[in-house]
Amino acid sequence: MIDVQVEEKDGVIQFQAIHEQWPSSEITSIHFCEKYAKEISKLQEIRQVLRDFDWIGQDPNRYQNTGFGNLSGRISEGFLISPSQSSHVARLAEDAYTWVKKSDIYQNRVYSIGHALPSSESMTHAMIYRLCPEIDFVLHGHVPSLWQQSLIATSPEVGYGTIEMANEIKRLFDQGMLKPYQIFKMSGHLDGVLLFGNDIQKLIQTVKQSIHTIAYGI
Repeated sequence: MIDVQVEEKDGVIQFQAIHEQWPSSEITSIHFCEKYAKEISKLQEIRQVLRDFDWIGQDPNRYQNTGFGNLSGRISEGFLISPSQSSHVARLAEDAYTWVKKSDIYQNRVYSIGHALPSSESMTHAMIYRLCPEIDFVLHGHVPSLWQQSLIATSPEVGYGTIEMANEIKRLFDQGMLKPYQIFKMSGHLDGVLLFGNDIQKLIQTVKQSIHTIAYGI
């Protein structure tokens, strides 16, 4: 068991990570991947599109060469999320996704199992899943063409991956601002956009259209 808390910095974890490496005391990575093969396959499909359209990646000319973007998918016990500092990897291994078993948002803790720590945005994903039981996927990309538009937005004072961001997302939901569109930008996180939904093909289509415009009605 690893207990990690990292100070704030772009692209790194800001919550307390209670993390267990594979094989866990409950299940091996092989059996876990067999159990959730369908969900992992969908994540692999979406992630390839995100990389093809530069929502996820690492570029020496952007963000001081820090990796950007992540994605997750709901499973019966928590959710699977791309691991921290993995955006540069062309294709993740099937057992590379980190299992977030539980999140305690207001204690700033994430409980996970995997080869690597979960994405620094895990707390944000956790809040969306908590607020939207019908949502199966959350995608976080860095998309200048969308970020520069007049999308629904979080406060520019709120940092990524924090309790404050989780509260800000809850505020947008409580005000009914996200239900029609299921997309918003993070004003305090350069080019950061979150898209979520339960129809994989509609999500993929929106990503593909994002180079030129934004498709509402997901």
